This record gives sequence, C-alpha cells and structure tokens, in this order.
Amino acid sequence: MKRKILLLLTFVLLSSAANLAHNQYVHQYITSQAYFLLKKSLNVDITEMLAHLENGPVGPPWSNGTLLAGAWREDEEDIVYGYSKINPPTLTGITGSVYDFTTAFGGLNPDGFVSSTHFWYADDGDALKTTMTAGIRLPHTWWDNVVTFTIPNAYQKMMNFVNGNFDLRIQLIIRDFPNGNGVPCAEQWAWVNFKYFYLPNYFNSRILYVSKIEWHDGSVTNYPNLPTFKESHYSLLNGVPYNQFKENICWEILGRMCHLLQDMSVPAHANVDPHGGNPDLRIDNFENNFGDIGWTANMVYNIEPNVLNPYISSDPIHFLMYTSQQQANHFASNGPHMYPNNDIFGGNSLSEEITYLNSLGINNYGEPTVMTEITPPAIVENMKNKLFPEIIRATASLLYWFACETGLINKITFKNNFNAGTIQFDQEILQSGSSKDLFSGDNHVLTAIPQPYNNLDYIWNTYAPNARSVWSKLDRDGIPVTINNNLNITYNLNVTSQDKDATYTAGLRKNFKISRNDQTEFDGTIAMADVTRIVEQNSGTVPAPSTKTVGSRTYSFAGWANGGDGTFIPTNNMAYPNNALYKMPTKSNTSTAFANNSQRKFVRTPNGTLHMVYESMGHVWYEISTDNGQNWILMNNGLPMDNDRGKCPSIDFGMVGENIFVVILYQEFEAPFDKLKAAVYKSPFGFQPFQLFETETILTFLNPSGHSLNPVISIDYSGYTTIVWQITTEGLYFRSAGLLIDGLHLIGSNTRLAGTTGNSKNPSIATSKFANGSQVKHLVWEENDAIKYSAFYSAPPGTIKTLSTYSGYTKNYMPTLAILNDDLARIAWIGERTEAEEERIEKSTAAGTVSKRTIFRGINNDNYFWNFGSSVTSASVQSTGDNNYYIVWSGSGGTSMVSNYTAFNPVKSLSTSGNQVHVASGSTTSNTCNDV
Repeated sequence: MKRKILLLLTFVLLSSAANLAHNQYVHQYITSQAYFLLKKSLNVDITEMLAHLENGPVGPPWSNGTLLAGAWREDEEDIVYGYSKINPPTLTGITGSVYDFTTAFGGLNPDGFVSSTHFWYADDGDALKTTMTAGIRLPHTWWDNVVTFTIPNAYQKMMNFVNGNFDLRIQLIIRDFPNGNGVPCAEQWAWVNFKYFYLPNYFNSRILYVSKIEWHDGSVTNYPNLPTFKESHYSLLNGVPYNQFKENICWEILGRMCHLLQDMSVPAHANVDPHGGNPDLRIDNFENNFGDIGWTANMVYNIEPNVLNPYISSDPIHFLMYTSQQQANHFASNGPHMYPNNDIFGGNSLSEEITYLNSLGINNYGEPTVMTEITPPAIVENMKNKLFPEIIRATASLLYWFACETGLINKITFKNNFNAGTIQFDQEILQSGSSKDLFSGDNHVLTAIPQPYNNLDYIWNTYAPNARSVWSKLDRDGIPVTINNNLNITYNLNVTSQDKDATYTAGLRKNFKISRNDQTEFDGTIAMADVTRIVEQNSGTVPAPSTKTVGSRTYSFAGWANGGDGTFIPTNNMAYPNNALYKMPTKSNTSTAFANNSQRKFVRTPNGTLHMVYESMGHVWYEISTDNGQNWILMNNGLPMDNDRGKCPSIDFGMVGENIFVVILYQEFEAPFDKLKAAVYKSPFGFQPFQLFETETILTFLNPSGHSLNPVISIDYSGYTTIVWQITTEGLYFRSAGLLIDGLHLIGSNTRLAGTTGNSKNPSIATSKFANGSQVKHLVWEENDAIKYSAFYSAPPGTIKTLSTYSGYTKNYMPTLAILNDDLARIAWIGERTEAEEERIEKSTAAGTVSKRTIFRGINNDNYFWNFGSSVTSASVQSTGDNNYYIVWSGSGGTSMVSNYTAFNPVKSLSTSGNQVHVASGSTTSNTCNDV
C-alpha cells in the first residue's frame, strides 16, 4: 500500500550530523570494496574502472570523474530533479512558515531535500512516488511546522540515471554554439542542459546532446531537436579537456547509482522511515554503527567468491534494487515511525527475483523485526552482518553490469554447433555453452575439440568439400557477424567491445560411420562395420574389396545391389543402402536359375566363345568362357545386368558382316515400373572382346503382382530379330527388330499374338542361322497343359497347331525347339501323366504313379513321338552347325542325351548332375556343350 512518511524532526539548525542516508564516506567505502570484490572474483583488474575509482578529495561536480566522487556527491546535489532548499518539491498543507521549513529541512548537512528521493517501498510498485508529511520543530519554539510533499522514489531515479531521462544541468564556458537565431554564440558562461541515451552507450560514444541553454544574459534557448555538443563548443578555459569532461560525467553518474543502490540496504530507506543524526531526533542505530564498518571485500569473497550475476534476471537493474530493498525490508526501521519488518515480496517483482530472495532465506535473517527505543548492539551487529556483505556484493554486481554493458568486460559465450561437449579456451577445457568475462584488448586462443557425442563423431572438417568447419560469431542480438581467419581448428580471439554478449561457435561436423552389408551368394549377408567415414552433407565412396573369403569359398566383388555405385550422401551413422554383391563364377543361389528350358540361356558364338545368362542373388548375370568352359568371366565389369530385381534372362546371337552380336533379354524393376530390356554386346570382327554396345527398353509396365515375362529371342542369319514374351493376364506379345552394324533397331510396336490367351506361357522361339535357310520363325509355347506351335515370317502368328495332342500325356509343358537347315522344327518338352500299375514295367503299389518324361517330335508327323528318361526335371533340344541335333534331359538317372545322328540310340549318360540342363550349339556335333 502507499506509505506516507511523517517527519517529526526536532533539530538544531547549526547541527551538521543529521542525515537521511548512509554517511557519505560509508558510500565511498562500500563502492571501493565492491570494486575490489569484483577484481578478486574476476582475478584481474578492470583497468579503466580502477583508474576512475578514486583520485583524492572530492571537488565540485564533474571535476573528479571517479566513482567515489559520484558516490559522495549524490548527497550533495540532486542532478535529476534539482531538489534542494532553494528548489524544494511542491509543499502542501503547511501549518507554519514555508521559509522556516525549507530553511531548516534544507539546512541539514547534506541538504535533506537532496536525499529525499533515496527512499523506495518496493511493495508499492515501481511507479508509485513517495509522499512525505514532515513536521519540523524550530529552535526556541514549541510548535511544529508540518508540510506534505511528493517526490519520485529511488528506483525511478535510478532508471533516470540508467537511461538519461533527465536534463543534466552543468555550468560551462561555451563558444560557437548556435543561439536561438542559429548564430554561433560568443564565448561565455552558460548553464547547458545535456542529455544522453543509456549510460553504457554514452560511455562508448561520448556523445552529449543539448536540450536547453540558459545564457549568461539570462535568456533561454530550447533545442527540441537535441543538437550534438561538440568539442568546438567547449572552451579551453574550462580547465578540463573536453574528453576528460565527458568521461567524468559518466563515472560520477555511475558512482551516484552506487550510492542510490546502497541506500536500498538501509532498513529506514526500505521502510521509508526518515531519520536524523541530531540528539533531538531519533538516531538510526544501524547507520550510526557503520562508523566501525568491519566488512571488507576479502571477507565477502570468502563467503561467496562468484560475482552476483545480475543477468540471471531479464532486468538487471530492477533485480539489484528490488532484492536489496527486500532484504533490508526484513528488518524493522529505526526512524520515528519504527516500522516493523515485512517479509512479503510484493510490488512489481520478477520471478527470478523471488527465486533469488527465497534462496537467501530472508525470513531467517533474525532481529530486529520490531524496533524499540533502544536497539541492543548485538541486534545492530546482526543487521550489519546480514546487509553489509550483501550490499557490497550488489554494488560489485552493478559495476559488473556496467563493465559488461560497455564492453570493459565482454561476456562471451563459447559453444559447439551441436550444443554439447567441450571446447578449449587457451589451456582450459570448457563445457559447450560456457561464458567468460573477457577484457577488450585481450588475446585468447580457441581450439575446437574433435569428439564423440550422442553416438556420433564430430571432427574439424578441412578436407571434404561440403560442410567445411568454420568458427562463427553471433552478436548479442543473435545476428551473424563475419570473422576472418576462421578456417583453422584454432581461432585467435582478439577481444574488442564488439564482442559483448557475443557467441563464438566451433563448427564441428558429423563424421558418419559407414558400414557395408556384404551379400554373398551362398553365405548370407555379412555386416561389415565402420568401413569408411563420410562427413555430413558430402558424398563419399564406400570401399569394397575385390575378393572376399568365407570359409572355403572365395567370392569376387560383383558390384552393388539395386544399381548402386558405392557413393552416397549419408544422413547418419548408417550402412550404405545397397548391398555389396559377392559372387562365385558359374554359380547360382537361385534354385530356379535354369528352370525355364523354354528360354535359351546357353549359346556358343561362331568364334567358339560360350555365353551363359542366369539368375542369382536376385539379379541377372552374364558370363563367357573362351576355353570351352574351363574358366568363366563375369561380364558387365563383374556387375549384374540389371539395376534391381532382375530375372528371366534369355540369349541369342547374330552375325552382321564379320561382327558378332549377342543380345540378352531380361526383366528388371525400376521403381515404380518393371521393364523388359535388351542388352547388346558386340565383338568387332569376331575376335575382339565382347563389350556392351547398347541397351534398349522394349516394354515398361506396372507389375504389382510380380509376374514374369519369360521373354525369348531369335536372330536369323540376316539379323532379323523376333522377341516374344508373355503377359500373364493377356497372352503372348511380340516385337520385331533389325540387328545392324550400329545396333538393334526396334520395328513397329509391341503387338499381342492373336489366338493366344492369358494361359499362354513359356514361349520358345528359333530360326535358321544357316545362310541358305529361310527366314521362317518357329514359335512354341505352353497353353492349358498342351504344346502350341506356329511358324511365320515377319509377323506372327501363322496357323496355330497343337503338337501334344497324341503324345499320350495329360500335362505338357516347358517346350524347347531347334531348327536344322531343312527349316523344320524339332520340339522337345516335358510330358506328365499318372500311370496305373499295370501300365508300368516295374511293379509298384496299386495306386497310380506320376510319370514325367522327355517328349520329342518333329513338326511334320503328328502321330510319331519319342519319349526318354524318367522323373524328368528339364529337357532341351539343340542343333549343331553340321545339321545334327541333341536331345538332353536331366532326371532321376542324372543327365542323359541322345542324338539324331545315332538314331537316338544309345542313350548316353553325361558326367554331370543337376536338375536343369541347357545345351549350347556347336559348329560340329562334337563341340556342342551342355550346362547343368
């Protein structure tokens, strides 16, 4: 609530001992001890502040330019409001003589009106002024002169000091300053009313503005635009150099602020209970006891070595004033009102102020909480021991605030860009986010520390092209500031006032640990940890050794799955997303790699090279052998043919002049589509190595069910090419092409074969490669357990014929065919039926038994079939260059074959084993090869 102060003052006008605050030398003492406490806490002098701490006896205003002079003079004149006995505040309700009151009250030493603005009852709020009702008994009288007056509180005055919200009236000799008519004035004495804006800014800029001049002749000029007062306006006759004059103002105002803060530690000021030093008045025992001060900076430091950081609050000045006042407010006051204590934190408190006050345990500060006529020395000593060290700390904190705000001390924060870990400051290791109080002109060395954090390694990146490591700076407002020479792991910091509240950040970069998954053909996928490092935002290459041995198997690196090339930009510690493929030549881990005998997967080109395509590890592979199958070479640089999910390869070759072309069909996935592609390899002149010549895309389609196209290809002696594939829900499709010296030229469009259905599957196609042969294409396929056939020239289909009608087998599938120079097809497939016991030569159970045999027939005789083998799993027929053909199959008896040139007799067992068999053509019967 609002508190009125009744001043019942009886005094002798000649007395010089009465006062309303700490004695002036006590303010000087507290201020000096506060500086030395700050120095001890920082372990270094603030050179410029020390130079303006004290310089001898206090002279007139602005002549000393020291903190102690300002602390003294705050009781000598009121530079903010101008209150004094000759300029008192508005007095009302006076019961006696105004002259007698002002003469008596202002006649205190120092002037009572000057100190009347040093009171603040913070529980009433920041903005409420103080209203005093004062009664004064004059000498040789028995009646009281009583008046009421209202003055600003101490916090309001403090903020005027901070922000410059007042006219600073100083008498000077000036010259050449424009008068009211804009004419430079003659050199003369004048009262100049100065303004500054924010004391720390004034300290750095040294700019004073003029709001009014009271000229020597008594005239007055107001300057609403606030022109700058320059050195040229300052007369040398003033005796003090202009720059020193401006410095003196700043330091003395800061000293006055120290005084005002210190008065908040006096219970009489905190309780707004005026007091006096004359024996006829009530003596404040607390202040009177300060003649034997006792407390020093060292003693305070031993209790708490750290500076009271005002920046724990959003409003440092309010924090210091409020918390000092509330501590003093705990104690009863010793003025005429003898107010009791108050431990309620009211007014415009901030949360951080309440937290700090609660940490002090103020309610345990002890007596006096109620004031009596006589205060025992022990109680006065308790007040002093609680309040005096705290006000030394608070004053040191005010000096610290000023040093930080002005850049005398630069509070600089050092951190890593990931806001954790450590950073090196000179030889000291700091936690990221730590701050240092540094002085302008100092030199320090910052060193970034490569370190792990949160399972990531951070390094100083000077080699990877992106995300280079740099030191960066943000100013106090968080705005980036350009700094030079910031690329090295160390940074030389030359502290300036521009570093106040700045943040320096070490730009360490994430150095991701990259692992690799080695997908082997037969030993599963093996995780290989930390095979390389890649700096964030950079592309790196993942190494993969050319061979890998697992147990008894030695694999060769066959590239990366899904079309990867081993390079990527990681976003964390992670495995390269595409597995490293490790493969063994001529081996497959896919049991169905050669299951489709309708597709040609094994050929011999005229230069004697064997070519083989197959599936393994979810990819299509292409290998060749130039030594009749003794050694095999993975083609396509050891990589799979496809980018992802390759399957269903088929192969054929053709001659264009002396050049040999090999065309490989395969199906692959390129999200979100499946594609049918043709890869063309060329051997110039038939003796140079086969190299990839081109790749053509024949079909692109969505395939959510994962259907297989099972494509087949046939190239005749002229290079005319026919490609056929199946669409499970529709039927067979074909596409024609021409194989020329410059590659494969697709003709027309993809066309469905009329007469085929969604049940038409596993096509096989062949044409004569003899120069004197026709260009008839022979196509067979499986449909509803029957074998279908059609012959045509350029555009299928011709007449569709069912070949398996009289075969005697209910299920007929996986047809394959060969063409001799008579242009007639020889067809083989697997026939399957259930046989009763009496139909079998070897007796078994009475139940029926499934029989699977190789069925063979020519195209012209519908009633003549051959069958071979038992439990057949694969069958193939292949022609030779000398106009013969082989029928080869695998089954329960291993791999067997017959040939037409021996009239299919005898059946010859081959020294191979396996479930699927394919036969490559040869120039002669003797050099035809089979692959099992």
